[in-house]
Formats: sequence, C-alpha cells, structure tokens
Amino acid sequence: MTTKAYDLVVIGMGTAGLSAAVSYAEAAAAHGRVARVAVLERSAENERGGATRYTSSWFRVTEDGQLDPKFVDTMESVSGGLADLDYCRTLAREVPRSLRFLDEHEVETTYFKQPLPNRNTGEGLGMPVGGGAAIVQGLARIVERTAGSELQYGSQSHFSEFQSDVQMREPPIDGKSKT
Repeated sequence: MTTKAYDLVVIGMGTAGLSAAVSYAEAAAAHGRVARVAVLERSAENERGGATRYTSSWFRVTEDGQLDPKFVDTMESVSGGLADLDYCRTLAREVPRSLRFLDEHEVETTYFKQPLPNRNTGEGLGMPVGGGAAIVQGLARIVERTAGSELQYGSQSHFSEFQSDVQMREPPIDGKSKT
C-alpha cells in the first residue's frame, strides 16, 4: 500500500465536507500554497453526497438573503426554551455569507415568495436550483479541478494510530482515487 500525505482529509461529500475542502484549498492558494486535500466518500461517484444529495435544501430567508427574521424567536418557542439561542443567532448572522459562498462556487440559488400564510415569516424560500444534488455537483466540480485535491469514491477510512501532531502514520485510505 502506498502512503500519501495530506494537509486535510475530509470524510464525506455533503455540503459541509465539500465546503471545507473548497475553503481550505482557497485559503492555501491565497497564501501561495497548493493544498493537499483528500475528500473520502463511501458511495460511488453517481451516488455521492450523502443526505445532502436527497434534500431540496430550502432556506427560510428573506428576499435579500437574510434568515427568516423570526427564526430565533420561533426556535426558542418551539423548543420550550431549550434551543441554543447563541447558536441560532450565529446561524442568522452566517446565512447571507453561506448563500454568497454557494453563489460564488458554481451553485446557482433562487428565491421565490410564498403567497400563502405559513410558518416562514421571511415570506419566501431560497434554494439551490437542483436542490442538494446541485450543491454536491457544484462543489465537487471545484475540488476535481483543484491542484493537489482528490475525491476518493468507495472509500473506507481506517484511522488506526495518530501522532500527537494529528498526522496519520498508517495508510488510512482504501478506495479509488479521482483527481
């Protein structure tokens, strides 16, 4: 077995994993480095993306891309006061940046008003055109084109031993590589 060294190993090709891979590679490039990134997916390429692939990925947002203005209050109410409101407020602050990230990374989004009364006080919904599968396809295309990065399908990870600096010493990756 060959051993490869990576700066970042991402487990899973859902929104979070692919966003992490793209963001890391961009940050490395901004510092004049080529990031060595492996994104591992247990599924075949035509089934990649985990749960993200099968969701419509609706966002409860306003027309200007802000989170539904009553979202935090709604979470507090429906959770009986148990919701982590700091987390909810952070989510509200980050939604515009998250939508921009998608738009800037080959994931077209759309917004439409909801004409009938509903729980969404933002009065509309935003979503990627093509749902969650569009997020997976768009971000995976970027990783595929990024020097030093690779997507590995049918992968099983075996993390048997870590050094104190969090580098793997044993070959951790089985699977077919697609660069």
